[in-house]
Amino acid sequence: MTAEPKPTTSEPASGVPPSLDTVRAAVQVQATDALQRRAFRYARTRAALVRHAGGRPDRLYIRELVQDALADTWTGDLKWNPERCTLLDHVCGAIRRRTSDDAERARRYPHRPIEAVLANGNDPARDELESFLGRLNGSDVGDLATLVADVIAELRALAPAADAAVIAILDAWADGIGKPADVMRRGRLPGPVYRAARGRIERLVPELPAELRGVVVAVLRRAS
Repeated sequence: MTAEPKPTTSEPASGVPPSLDTVRAAVQVQATDALQRRAFRYARTRAALVRHAGGRPDRLYIRELVQDALADTWTGDLKWNPERCTLLDHVCGAIRRRTSDDAERARRYPHRPIEAVLANGNDPARDELESFLGRLNGSDVGDLATLVADVIAELRALAPAADAAVIAILDAWADGIGKPADVMRRGRLPGPVYRAARGRIERLVPELPAELRGVVVAVLRRAS
């Protein structure tokens, strides 16, 4: 099992951050297959914590934990100082922070399948969800639940797996959360990030099966 990562810092002793070229050179040397195997093992242990908190991590999530940490380090979005810690400790630290946030989010917003929300007449989220989606002509609650689940499944399949903002919005919709402010709060999405992700979802609509496009249009119109 990978040991708990050591604390990391982005500032060298000189106080001058390392250049991106320096960081990339160190990544190329240290990002070996062996490092990635150890990082994946650590990611699996951390994903288990998210699962125990009520989250739904899968193999793709585990892979993304490692790949996103490496990719963000390469681009400079995730700061790393090779003089202060190894790449493995840095990547594991990034995984630890992200999974801690994801576990806390799972505890605060436990997942409720959309079918369960719609089937419970006393669930306040039911009225919000039905208002959010709009009732389809001639559709009963069962039909609506099926259509919504189909829409979310299709959008998940079309959206890039690494588009965390889009996935956060779809997760909120799947849990019966439709109001923009609630979606942003649940997914911890700043306004500009939320609006940009909404735009990316809109661009996926033409790729949906024709029978589902109307549902998504209604969703997006009410989520404006």
